[in-house]
Amino acid sequence: MYWVAAIPVLLGAALAFCEAGAVSIQRTGGFLVAAVLIIAWLNLSNDFFDSETGVDENKNESVVNLTGKPNMVFLTSLAFLGVGVGLLGWLLAGSGAHQSAVLLAAAIACGYVYQGPPFRLGYIGLGEPLCFLAFGPLAVQAFSLALRPQVFQHAVFSAASWWTSILVGLTTTMVLFCSHFHQLEGDRAVGKMSPIVRLGSTGKAHHVLRWSVFSVFVMAATGVFLGHLPWTVVAVLPFCTPQARALLAFAAKHYSNPERIRPLKLYALNLHSALGLALAVALAASRVKLQLGI
Repeated sequence: MYWVAAIPVLLGAALAFCEAGAVSIQRTGGFLVAAVLIIAWLNLSNDFFDSETGVDENKNESVVNLTGKPNMVFLTSLAFLGVGVGLLGWLLAGSGAHQSAVLLAAAIACGYVYQGPPFRLGYIGLGEPLCFLAFGPLAVQAFSLALRPQVFQHAVFSAASWWTSILVGLTTTMVLFCSHFHQLEGDRAVGKMSPIVRLGSTGKAHHVLRWSVFSVFVMAATGVFLGHLPWTVVAVLPFCTPQARALLAFAAKHYSNPERIRPLKLYALNLHSALGLALAVALAASRVKLQLGI
């Protein structure tokens, strides 16, 4: 699951290199560590908050259920958050990227209001929009600014950064969406109105997933066609199709079986990481091509 943390940082680094011609490798490594710490906070705190409502009562992989120590899990999550935010603050202070600090603070806030009281916006079906914002436009734009030389940090967000952040926001949201398939009855029982509960069946959710995967590839190709993304993006898209096919095939075969469909989010994570890495390579390659005069 920690690819969800890494992809926005790697794409931010690729955008910085693509648009500014330089990127700080040291700060990239630091941001990767900070992002992993913050996603660890998010996962552990979500397990704790869900244990309070009973929605994770039958979730075997819940850390609270595995340890039987909810308070320890929550305190550990706060430690991860404190170290992660501290590292972020130190890195951002050194880079002077004040815009990035605001964007990342907003992304972390999205993570809290998703499950944390008194908000619990995930319980009214707003988890996916929050996920899209936090891991897409907010995080990708923040890291793309923070990882470029200071002279470029006040530049207007480019079309490429918007398209890239939207694409990775969509695939991150797919991971969360797919995690609900096996939880339909449990969510419904405690009144958690996840998107799949609102749709009413995993069959309808399966159709939404199919169109979502299709739309990601269409959007990427459209971005290239409109000149907002480099042509190298089209060259790397075929490398993501095996993961897309595997996701859709698994969903089609098992969407009606709660136990069999449980690993679906891992298939979505494979697509997310493949597309994120492919976009990063494509963006970096377009800059290398420019520098070589090819």
